[in-house]
Amino acid sequence: MKLQVKLRPTLFLAFAVVALVPVLTLSIWLQNTAYTKAIEQVKEKHLLLAKHLTFTIDRYVLDIAHILDTALYEHAALSSHNQPHFDEFMTLFYRMGIQMIAQVETGAETQIVFGDPRHQPKIGLEAIKQKPTNPITQTNKTLISQLSHNQNNIPTIYILFNKTKDRLNSHTENDSVYIIALSTDFIIELQKSINFGIKGHAAIVDASGYVIAHPKAEWQQSIKNIATLKPVAEMLKGNSGVSQFYSPAIKADMISGYSTVKKTGWGVMVPQPMSELKQEARNSWLNGLIIAVLGLLIASLIALSLANFLTLPIQFVLKSIKGLARGETTQTPPDFFRGVKIKEADELLQSFHKTAINIHQATEELESRVEERTSELQEEINERKKIEEKIRHIATHDELTGLANRALLIDRLKLSLSQANRNKTLTALLFLDLDKFKPVNDSYGHAIGDALLQIVAQRIQESIRTTDTAARYAGDEFVVLLNEVAGMNDVNQLAKKILSNLSQPYLIDNMTLNISSSIGGILVSAQSSLSQDTMIEQADTLMYVSKEQGGNTINLRSLVDT
Repeated sequence: MKLQVKLRPTLFLAFAVVALVPVLTLSIWLQNTAYTKAIEQVKEKHLLLAKHLTFTIDRYVLDIAHILDTALYEHAALSSHNQPHFDEFMTLFYRMGIQMIAQVETGAETQIVFGDPRHQPKIGLEAIKQKPTNPITQTNKTLISQLSHNQNNIPTIYILFNKTKDRLNSHTENDSVYIIALSTDFIIELQKSINFGIKGHAAIVDASGYVIAHPKAEWQQSIKNIATLKPVAEMLKGNSGVSQFYSPAIKADMISGYSTVKKTGWGVMVPQPMSELKQEARNSWLNGLIIAVLGLLIASLIALSLANFLTLPIQFVLKSIKGLARGETTQTPPDFFRGVKIKEADELLQSFHKTAINIHQATEELESRVEERTSELQEEINERKKIEEKIRHIATHDELTGLANRALLIDRLKLSLSQANRNKTLTALLFLDLDKFKPVNDSYGHAIGDALLQIVAQRIQESIRTTDTAARYAGDEFVVLLNEVAGMNDVNQLAKKILSNLSQPYLIDNMTLNISSSIGGILVSAQSSLSQDTMIEQADTLMYVSKEQGGNTINLRSLVDT
């Protein structure tokens, strides 16, 4: 006996099987690739987080070095008793986490010149002097030591500042070293800011692998050495990347992005348990599977409807044949044959027409919604662009005055030297400092001081060419970069113009203030072997000469070979 099947269920099963094949393929593919994609995404994200943290720490350490260089070098050099005075730096010291400054000289008693003596290293100042690890300035006069406990048994970072390597104190016979105690609070807060998933975190170690900041408090307090961990070992070599390892703190297999802080040799790692990635991949696979099942259900419904549609012509033929068998009059062929109207075909056409109208209306509504959403997205994109432009501006400009900051100044100085080399011109730097600005700030308040600095910045900007760059260096210090100058005469004329404009009275809140400035400047060629920082220091030194001469004075020097 031959097997008999009905056409409608057979077509339905055939269409369902055709729809099932891609659904099963998609499910298997999702299962195989979800975990791999999760790993790749984590590698990129964690490495980026680690590099952002190292950049932040790098800037923090560099700012500390600049503060110490200014406070210990300039003030010690200018003090009549060769002892530093830190009154104007105390607030900045506390804000940056500097807890103590001790002066250690060979053959002399150690002096605590700032802060609480209890912040001295537990192992002693002389022992700390023997444990420097990395220089944090190009001159190698500022070194950072291995993390150690202070006398209160609190982990502390110690910085060594070698005064005898300072050019103004090169005549000193004794070995004079400042030892600075730096709190780890900033590093710990930075580490705590990274928290994602269930156990994802950040860890920061010093150049020897000792824990500075870690979610495991006892490791942090005991300064545990974790140099044997794979990512830490790579960081201590100065490498950056991503690796997998077993964490004894979390007791789980981890994947971590890691990077090295260039200035200190410290390492930053951002690990996350592999189990969390597997769970995320499993969730993604389940979501994909649900979508695939829904797709299969929809495909089955479509297949059923399509099978019904394809069997309608056959049902019409069978109905006509049965009518002939009963002796009935032959039914009129459908419209597409002789224009005879068939009920099923007419209902199908009417339904299709109604469906087409509904689809058209739905499409128009969908297009309208898409246009609205596109407009909203465009507005969001424009807003994000404005935010990004603002962030880029903040990153390269001083927030108070709107002038270029140090980073932008250094970049433009490099560009200026390159252009001077091509155009056979010279480059000049002017370093400006307001005379007696601190008494004005103390007498009238910071709001008046800030308003004064803003007017000063505006007058400097108005005094220079559009091709030049004015930057706020620090506090009431400003730097002007002069591009493509012909000679010292141009520099002198522009410096006099700035000096004259800054000496004009300032009207602020119905008060008239008078303040002058001291200017130092250098003229260099593109072939100069001086670094950008050294060029700024040279101009800074000449500015201090102007101050020693009573202020409201200009001192310029040409470093161009004639």
